[in-house]
Amino acid sequence: MAGDQPLPRHAEDPMSTLVTDVERLLADVHTELGIDTAALRTRFRAPLTIAVAGRTNAGKSTLVNALIGHRIAPTRATECTRVITWFRYGAQETAWVVCRPDPGGPMDSRQIVRPLWLTEEKTLPDELGVPVDSVERVEVRRSYEPLLSVTVIDTPGLFGDEGLAAHTERLLAGEDADVLLFVCGRAMTDYEVQVLTKFRNHSSRLYDFPGNALGVLNRADLIGNDPDRRRRGDHDYIRAAANECAGAHTRVLADQVSGVCPVIGKIAESTESGGFGDPHADWLRTLAAVAPEQRTEGLFDADEFAELDCDVSIPDRMTLVDRLGMHGIRVMSGSIDQNTSAATMHDSLRAMSGIAALRERIAAMFVRPAAVHKTVRALADLKAIADASPLTPTGREWLDDAIGAVRRSAPMHTLAELRALTALYSGRCTLPEPDQQNAIRLLSHTDPSARLGVPPASAPALAAAAVKAANWWTRVANSATDPQVKMVANTAAWSAELIYDAWRQR
Repeated sequence: MAGDQPLPRHAEDPMSTLVTDVERLLADVHTELGIDTAALRTRFRAPLTIAVAGRTNAGKSTLVNALIGHRIAPTRATECTRVITWFRYGAQETAWVVCRPDPGGPMDSRQIVRPLWLTEEKTLPDELGVPVDSVERVEVRRSYEPLLSVTVIDTPGLFGDEGLAAHTERLLAGEDADVLLFVCGRAMTDYEVQVLTKFRNHSSRLYDFPGNALGVLNRADLIGNDPDRRRRGDHDYIRAAANECAGAHTRVLADQVSGVCPVIGKIAESTESGGFGDPHADWLRTLAAVAPEQRTEGLFDADEFAELDCDVSIPDRMTLVDRLGMHGIRVMSGSIDQNTSAATMHDSLRAMSGIAALRERIAAMFVRPAAVHKTVRALADLKAIADASPLTPTGREWLDDAIGAVRRSAPMHTLAELRALTALYSGRCTLPEPDQQNAIRLLSHTDPSARLGVPPASAPALAAAAVKAANWWTRVANSATDPQVKMVANTAAWSAELIYDAWRQR
């Protein structure tokens, strides 16, 4: 468009401004009030911690492997699955066992850290080399870019061993986990709901909505009761059944989580960790050449697959089952031909797994607003420390004003956006299409053009779109009778206004 100017680049990212403000506040509190904030500053600077918890054998470690991009966490029962494992960023693949101090040792005894040697495949070994009861946690460093911004914590299962469940419950009741991914199956038990409720209650000092917890319906390929459609590899049927189950869980857990996302963890692990490549594609092409009727019967389950007459060896068949599950094998072998590339298969499998949608939800709720999550905790902890300190009335007033200024700052509007997103994802707020998707897009992204659904073109076009969105959502809020709709619409209107203000001030 003639006369348009390029979009101005952000002089400073709002989240960076928030981080600077909190850092300055913590430093000023130490200087002005004499309160030691070193521990708060260390915690604030650390990456966001995401705990992955759930019932025993729910596929937690499989999901963790998908999230950290490598099949490193054991997915079968080993000593490593009996302890809490932290996955952090590191330049080299290394691991340590952190043991608790000897109860009978000296008062100043420290934690004992021992190296843990990874296998040749860079996976955790079956044995820790020390008594499991003495282990506080295992720490793994991995050179994987997403771990620069988040630390993933794998936890023991919640069933089968009360001692292991206690480890996980203590973690969730402490301060180590910033946010929670709770892995569940087709049915939810009262105990699982109880664990989530305890986490929600523990977080209530930080949030008045469940914005720091997300449910994951794993093994979504096992949902669906129609054996004929399963035998045919009808993924549309499986996806619909999984979405229905996830929706039912979301309604039950609306007070505890911000929604439930269905995932096929086995396929997600393979596509995210490089576990699918040319050999697997070759085997699938061989299966695709088998007569459809024969393939349908022979791919019903792993036992039938082992008896199928085809030119894929038994070990290779078992590898396929390990990487894709029977559902993945059925769907892919029935939808490809001899010219389908391994890359095309990989993309289809990744879409089928649901991992892309889960990663986007994690990004929207946890990763992009990480500075806000960290700020919420830092301010709450600072207030608690100050309340226990002998401050003068003047000092307390100064601190309350300083904390209030951060809480009212423009970047902290993201907290209101998370509250609105939680209402949308959990089903508490339902808007007509496409309003629902427009609201989610506006509230979940950070790039202004993406948020407003306009091409990244010119500054005037962006400003016009922001004004239009603000006016639209203001009208929706003014006409709404449902308080949840009014809250979401008011939040969206304010978000659009902030985009316009940011444009106008540059």
